[in-house]
Amino acid sequence: MDELRESTPEIGEVTPQHTVTPKKLLLLLFIFVLFFLIGFVLATHYFANPASHKSPQTTRLLPTQPTYVNKQYGYKFIYPSDITILEAATPNKPTPTNINLFVPLEKGELQKAILRQGDMTGVCTITVLANPKRLTIAQWAPMYHLNAASGDNLVKITGDAKLDTLPAKTFSIFLFDHNDKAIAAARDNVVYLIRYPETVGNPNFDSDPQSKEMSADCKNLIPTFKIF
Repeated sequence: MDELRESTPEIGEVTPQHTVTPKKLLLLLFIFVLFFLIGFVLATHYFANPASHKSPQTTRLLPTQPTYVNKQYGYKFIYPSDITILEAATPNKPTPTNINLFVPLEKGELQKAILRQGDMTGVCTITVLANPKRLTIAQWAPMYHLNAASGDNLVKITGDAKLDTLPAKTFSIFLFDHNDKAIAAARDNVVYLIRYPETVGNPNFDSDPQSKEMSADCKNLIPTFKIF
């Protein structure tokens, strides 16, 4: 009871109140200014770079855009309207000299579609490769470097995926000045291979917006790729 009486203020006694000291005011002000500056920097970056917050697929690959169809090998895909689709040279189907020199058919390649934007060609390719032994993609993937074009001797399988409804493998291909990415799927006696450069960390592409856009276009057409 004595303790209760000691802790209970007497009538007329003023109870001490919590006061905000100048140090607390400065701390609160500092926190407020810090959050304001962070928000201002983020907002400035967002509005200064609106394109970086949009998906290339939603802006460049739409169902109403052109569709490349190859009836001979049974595949098709959607591509941006400012892209031209060319085919690599074959003995029976010549192409313009500059294209013929840039992307000829290599050993084991049956057909190749090349994306071209302006004067840039060959950044993205869709290739049909011969698979005479009818290997599954799991069987074919470790042999990719043996059948690939010269110089592609450092090929690494990076994972499993799907190309349309087919099981697929993804690859990283080390080249002299950059890395390429690829995805491949097998059906019957052919293998479908989509290949494009990896732009992340590559100074050759980081400084070239058109190359980055072409690489993004190739990655974005993969979900539209259909095999029939």
